[in-house]
Amino acid sequence: DKKKAIELYQQAAEMGNVYAMSTLFNCYMKGDGVPQDKTKAIQLLQQASDLGGTDAMVNLACCYSKGDGVTQDKSKAIQLFQQASDLGHSRAMFKLAVCCALGYGVPQDKSKAVRLYQQASDLGDVYAMLNLADCYDEGDGVPQDKSKAIQLYRQAADNYSTYAMIKLAHGYMKGNGVTQDKAEGIRLFQRAANLGNTCAMLNLALCYK
Repeated sequence: DKKKAIELYQQAAEMGNVYAMSTLFNCYMKGDGVPQDKTKAIQLLQQASDLGGTDAMVNLACCYSKGDGVTQDKSKAIQLFQQASDLGHSRAMFKLAVCCALGYGVPQDKSKAVRLYQQASDLGDVYAMLNLADCYDEGDGVPQDKSKAIQLYRQAADNYSTYAMIKLAHGYMKGNGVTQDKAEGIRLFQRAANLGNTCAMLNLALCYK
């Protein structure tokens, strides 16, 4: 009964519940159980953000970044990502790192991006692990360190990232950053393929060709 659910979320939101506000935000943005109303959605998200909801800060930042429901404002997006990051939100750290790496809304600063990727990675953010691994693999913003990259890819692979499995597999196949072990490379390609990664399937096919 979506109507009843909306009523209860509304009651909780009116009592200051940040989770309820964020849930209603999604409902109004998508028109799920209520008429679509992006202005109302943003108002709810702003309330949740003002009450210290870090998920709300990140979602609001994304809205400002894309201009979704609000006028696009990259500076406002950065401010919100920074605010949530300062409060320990790992996805905010990741998003802010990407902005720093690309120079999106802020001056490009790859060293800062790496620091933020590391902080988010330490908090378990898999996307941050992957980007940090790529930085070490390519020497982008940090001195190149293939062994460190392999370590991070392995950590992400343990968290079911098929991209990491493929990168790790290539490392083993070529002996790049790790002792060459083609059997381990094939095992990793197979693992990623079993999880539905088509790139892994193609690489595995080449191994059997």
